[in-house]
Amino acid sequence: MEYQRKFRWANYETPKCKVYLRNDFSHECAYCKLQEKEVGFIDANYFEIDHFRPQSDGNQVFNPHLYSNLYYACEKCNGEKSDTWSEMLLDPCKEDVFSGGCPAIVDGYDADSLYKYTAQNDKGRYYIDTFKLNSRYHIRIRKRRINRENNIRQIDVLIDEILHKLDNKKELINLEQLIKQLDQLRLSKKKELSNLSSDENFELVEKYLTLRGIKNSIVFEEYNMDIKIKREEISYYCELIIDESDNDNEVKLKFLDTEKLKIWFTKLRYQFGMLYYYSKLDKLYFYPISKLINESDINGFGSRKQIKLTKANLIV
Repeated sequence: MEYQRKFRWANYETPKCKVYLRNDFSHECAYCKLQEKEVGFIDANYFEIDHFRPQSDGNQVFNPHLYSNLYYACEKCNGEKSDTWSEMLLDPCKEDVFSGGCPAIVDGYDADSLYKYTAQNDKGRYYIDTFKLNSRYHIRIRKRRINRENNIRQIDVLIDEILHKLDNKKELINLEQLIKQLDQLRLSKKKELSNLSSDENFELVEKYLTLRGIKNSIVFEEYNMDIKIKREEISYYCELIIDESDNDNEVKLKFLDTEKLKIWFTKLRYQFGMLYYYSKLDKLYFYPISKLINESDINGFGSRKQIKLTKANLIV
């Protein structure tokens, strides 16, 4: 398989759905493997949420909006696939498409094959035809990818050569020329690749925490653990909830799903909590679940546990 998906409480309507998919699919199209950094400044905006089994399938039992049926796809592949559905279509989350022990598709990255993919079986051929992977568009992208990777390899070779000369303290005559070559390659690499854009809300929360001296990192771990923070020398993994209301009451009521709490206490081996960011107020509240809730009490909560956010929870 090409991708290993993480467990998420998310679906097509969930605000963080695309953010989760983007990370689970390594910032690239699930079908053609086009990377965000290869499309320049539009990067994530060129990628969409695709229903692997389409909404128009007509199966009354199957819910196409489930997270497990959603894939991160570039605009072109999403358009080519459209409402296509067939058992012949390779599933990159379950089957070997381009990698693994027995890939259905090989080649595509050498001049001998004219940079065209070669199908190893009928499913491979169906996949190539569905997404038009041997079109001039995709061949051009693969050629650019090869050139970029060659540049990176060339940079590594030059660095090794420079370090070797410095280590031996001899043959330093051409050192200046080597460094100039390295700078030119770095400059071309910088022009070619743009920085990946980040989700605006996560950027705001990251900045909020950093300005207040709180160590943090965006992790996107399983079970909706989005951000890791350090409070009172304890590391907490937290789910981030964005609240766009302008409720500035001293006490804010929130609800935690009991089934989610049960899974967190069962599966997580670290301290965990919730972060609630009120974007209109620019206020961030922290609720340390593993510290304030006892696992033994969960069965008495009903379907939801009510919690209160007060000034004590506000990160200042």
